[in-house]
Amino acid sequence: KCESGDWLCQGARTLLRGNTWSKFVQGRLVPAQYFRDAEEIEAYLEGSNFLADVNNERKVKNETYKENMKKLERFAMYVFSKDVTVIPKESGWFSEVNATTGAETKLQQRKMYKEDWLGLRWLDKKERLEFRAVDGPHMQLTDEVLIEAFKKYFTPRTEESLVWTSKKKQEEESVYY
Repeated sequence: KCESGDWLCQGARTLLRGNTWSKFVQGRLVPAQYFRDAEEIEAYLEGSNFLADVNNERKVKNETYKENMKKLERFAMYVFSKDVTVIPKESGWFSEVNATTGAETKLQQRKMYKEDWLGLRWLDKKERLEFRAVDGPHMQLTDEVLIEAFKKYFTPRTEESLVWTSKKKQEEESVYY
């Protein structure tokens, strides 16, 4: 949403409106590189120069993306309740929202999850995929949310957590052998 009198923002929106998938717009406007319209999937797959690749949505899949995701101890996805930057906000959890009806297709219902294009299903089955919700606008994190995130995701591991991680890894590996 552009503020009144913000000509740069309004100009960018005009470019996006009719030329989202052009090389010119994809190469110069970062928001276009993150745009995905479920109603225009073919145009998106053909013209997207970033998101279609990192989401592994192209016909030929990049197995390295999936293998790298599987190396994560946790993958936390955050959605902000009053987000006006990421639209629809549910896409922060890889959900799709029908622009006409508002119906949400959750990640677990999508082909990308069922066929595990990115390793998200694998992470989910290992209880390493986290859906986090924050009350407020996009990236407006309270001290409480930041402290919780840093404690959970960035605190150095203790000897106890290393033992737990090692045991969990052994359990996971035994499933495959």
